[in-house]
Amino acid sequence: MIVISGFLTPDAATLPLRRALRAAGHRTWGWGQGFNVGARRRKFEGLINRIDHLAEATGERLVLIGWSLGGLYAREAAKRRPESLEAIITLGTPFSHGLRDNNAWKPYEAVNDHDVDHPPVQIAPEKKPSMRTVAIWSSEDGIVAPASASGTLKETDEQVEVTCPHNELVSHPESLKAVLGALGK
Repeated sequence: MIVISGFLTPDAATLPLRRALRAAGHRTWGWGQGFNVGARRRKFEGLINRIDHLAEATGERLVLIGWSLGGLYAREAAKRRPESLEAIITLGTPFSHGLRDNNAWKPYEAVNDHDVDHPPVQIAPEKKPSMRTVAIWSSEDGIVAPASASGTLKETDEQVEVTCPHNELVSHPESLKAVLGALGK
């Protein structure tokens, strides 16, 4: 499975989650694209190439786990590589109710050459990928509005509420337990 980091974070930020997944017997990789600074065509293509490479190398369908903005990458990559993916898990990802339903859109626009509504990669965040999707969200998120991260049942297959701040969705014990539960372990 590939774990995709959140806005302004590198793979190192997802180490607690990846360690928990490895301890439960899963093979995991970071997204391998450096800091997630926003929707960048080159980084998105790099993620697609990583999916292609790992699916071929393992001979298995992968799971994508995306934290915050990383979940948008995961949902959009899934629409382009459905044959290579088994499931998508998002952690505090603003995929529903509009891309401004969070407290990060202004910083996002400050470091990017586009606004959140017009990324350089065509996206439809609310459109559910064809495979199983699980939205893990927190009423105590503080960054992404709960309704935006949980979505509707048309937009995701399962919604799992945890109680932790946004920046702890990849390290808080309750969130780690929710991810493992979504994976069946």
